[in-house]
Amino acid sequence: MNQLFVHRPLFRILSPLFSGSIVYLLILLVNNNVMALEQQFLGQELYFCIGLAYLIQESSRFSILMISKLGHLSPTFWGIVIPALISSVTTIVVISGSMYLYFEWVLGFSPIITEMTIFNAIFLMITWIYLVLFISHDLLKKTHESYLSQEEELKSNVQRDFVEFKQGVNPELLFESLEQLIILAKQDLDKAEEFLDQLAVVYRYVLSKKQELVAIKAELDALKQFVTLLNSLPNRELILQHDIKSSFVVVPGVLVKSLEMIFRAAVIHHSNIIDVHISDFEEVLEIKASMIERLVKPETTDAIFNQLYSTYTLYTDSKMKLKHTSEGLIISIPKLTLA
Repeated sequence: MNQLFVHRPLFRILSPLFSGSIVYLLILLVNNNVMALEQQFLGQELYFCIGLAYLIQESSRFSILMISKLGHLSPTFWGIVIPALISSVTTIVVISGSMYLYFEWVLGFSPIITEMTIFNAIFLMITWIYLVLFISHDLLKKTHESYLSQEEELKSNVQRDFVEFKQGVNPELLFESLEQLIILAKQDLDKAEEFLDQLAVVYRYVLSKKQELVAIKAELDALKQFVTLLNSLPNRELILQHDIKSSFVVVPGVLVKSLEMIFRAAVIHHSNIIDVHISDFEEVLEIKASMIERLVKPETTDAIFNQLYSTYTLYTDSKMKLKHTSEGLIISIPKLTLA
C-alpha cells in the first residue's frame, strides 16, 4: 500500500500551520477573547501555538512509529490503550515543558493550571487523531496484505498444478510412445495393444490426484509398468532392481519421475544399458543409476528434479539430493511417514 499521508514531507510542513492556528482560535474562544483577533492575529501566541503543533506532530509521529516497530500497535484493546497512554503522556510532558519554558523565559511568569489544562486537552485531541489514523491505516494495510497473500497463494497453487499437470502429461514421452505405437500397430497388433495398456496404466497413475501420499508398494507397481513402457521404446534398455523392505509413503510419481529424469539424462544408444538400483536406508530412499550421461542435459531433467524438490519441501524439512558421479546419477529421496 502507499505510504500514509501523515508521513509525507509536504503534510508534515503545512499541517502544523493549520492545526496551530485552529488551536489558537480554540483557546481564544475558550477564554472568551475572540475580540483580540481584531487587534492582532499574527502575534507571538499564534507562533507559539504553531510551534507546539510542530512539536506535538513530530513527537506523536515518532512515538507511534516506535510503538509500531516494536509490534505493540494493533486494532485490539491493549494494542490501542497502551499506545494511547504512551502518546498521551508524551504529549503532556512536551506541552507542559514547552509552556513552562515559554511563560518563564518569554512572558516572565509561571503558567496557571487552567491554561495548562486547556493546552493539554486540545493538543491531546491532535495526538489521538494521529493515533486513530495510524491504527486505521495499519489495519487497512494488514487487511490488504492478507488479501494479497491469499491471491499470491492461489496463483502459486494454480501455477504449481499447471506445472505438475504439464509434467504429468509429459508430451515428449507421449509422442515417443505414440510413434512406437504406430510402428507396432503395423507390425503386430497384439504387441501394440499390450503397449497401449502399459501406456494407459502409467498415465492413469501419474495424472491421478486422488491422494497426496501413497504407499511405496503402489509406487513400485506403477514403476514396474513404467520400466516396461520405457524398454518398449527403441534404443533403450533399463534394468531395475530394488531391495525395499520397510513400509513408508512417498509423493505419487516420485520414483516414476526420477526414472524419467535418469532416462532423459542418458545417451540414447542400444549399448547404453541403464542399470538402476533402489536401496532402502533408514531415512532416505537412494536411487543409483549406472549409465553414460549425455554431454548436454535436456531441460526436462532439471524441471523434473526442481518440481520434485519443491513438492517434498511441503512435507518434510529433509531435502531431495541429486549427485553426479563418474558412473551416473544418485538421487536421494527422504522417506515419509504418516503421523
